[in-house]
Amino acid sequence: MKRLASKLLILCCLIGGSLSTSHAQTFVKRQGTATDISISPRNGNVYIIGPSKNVFLYGIVQKTFYQYKDRKNNFVEISETTSGLTCVLDATGTVFTPRPAGNTNQWMRLINGGPVKQLTAGSDGGIYGISTTGDRVMRVRRGRWETVSHIPPLNNIKKIAVHNDYYLLAIKKDGSIFEYINRRWNKLDGSAIDITYDKRKSIYYIVENSRRIFSWDAISRKWKVLAGTRNDFAVVAAYDGRIWGTTVEQEIYEYTHGEYTAFNPGPSLDFNNYAGTYRVTVTRILGLNWQGHRFNGKISVYMTAKGGTPPGSVSQNIRPLNRRSNVILEEYSRGLLKRPMSPEDPQNFIYISSSGPAEPISNSPYQYAYEFYDMAGVREFKLEGQNANANAELSFKFNLKSYSSTSAKEEEVILKVRDIKFNKEYFFVGDESWNTGICFKIEKI
Repeated sequence: MKRLASKLLILCCLIGGSLSTSHAQTFVKRQGTATDISISPRNGNVYIIGPSKNVFLYGIVQKTFYQYKDRKNNFVEISETTSGLTCVLDATGTVFTPRPAGNTNQWMRLINGGPVKQLTAGSDGGIYGISTTGDRVMRVRRGRWETVSHIPPLNNIKKIAVHNDYYLLAIKKDGSIFEYINRRWNKLDGSAIDITYDKRKSIYYIVENSRRIFSWDAISRKWKVLAGTRNDFAVVAAYDGRIWGTTVEQEIYEYTHGEYTAFNPGPSLDFNNYAGTYRVTVTRILGLNWQGHRFNGKISVYMTAKGGTPPGSVSQNIRPLNRRSNVILEEYSRGLLKRPMSPEDPQNFIYISSSGPAEPISNSPYQYAYEFYDMAGVREFKLEGQNANANAELSFKFNLKSYSSTSAKEEEVILKVRDIKFNKEYFFVGDESWNTGICFKIEKI
């Protein structure tokens, strides 16, 4: 069943074809030099690693790169997760991230274990790397590097670009390209120096041995040359159709579409109309340590929503339909029905957390799912307006408190309406020390 599901996921996610060849596509030189480059999937920011091995961020107004955080002089790669967590790899194979507010001029170690020789973020929100020995794909789980056990070694693996841990592409030291699918590696045509994945458009790009940029056509299963490409690239980065690259001389170029060459300050705006009626339902709770069939504690889930108003668009309004309160669920000691969990069940959730990318549960440490005897918390709301709906956000605040605790930490996650996976179960990762989590789904009705 899982293999079939992975095939369907790949077919749904990777249909997109090759990039169209519109008029006057070209690369425009930007200020500065770089050895690595990355585009944020959260806000479209462009980050680079400069020759000084420090991180720089592109200034939209100044059209130049400026120093990002303090100097460490040891960084070699940069990537950002779908939740906006900035990750940088240093020359020792250690991953760092900026400290929270209040210590913004410092870096702190993000992940224990390792080291790894490459760093990248997956479309599933995970952080991935390659082991320094053993040619294994690694993934971060609970703050530590762990080998992805179901992915076999790939001799001389050099770099990966990841959709999720059941579908990814890799290049080897000799430039050969491999696809991981159905628990095995398959060799693809072509040879590459660098590889990246546009997580929004679901398109892979490579810097081919000719140092031109090619895109992967998932339908014809062929590499297609990018219109207007140069032939001196070393590194490529892409998100939402935006493509940046660095050359063998470490120069920085931005790909432009048509005759408009000004910098685009973020991902292209989605002007689809998302107006409609939606329903949020708390479906079940996961746990290991609870005794009996009742949860001795407090469960609180609140939802708020706000609309985005990009320039030139009409703002929208979000209003509840079944009461004015923001509460989805707020009760003590709810009656729960305990059911065994399928070993494959945790892999089917979309994991989210307030502190960054949440990691899928491995080896089913959550032994039971606790379902509600009666109707779970349900909240309906209506999204109204035109054009700007894609930037509307749903904010969920979770409060899980055990009966013996004196306080509970409220945690918040934000989902953009355009990014919601409807009818899929989201799993909010709660306090791992006593193994709790809340599952919910969002429907468009």
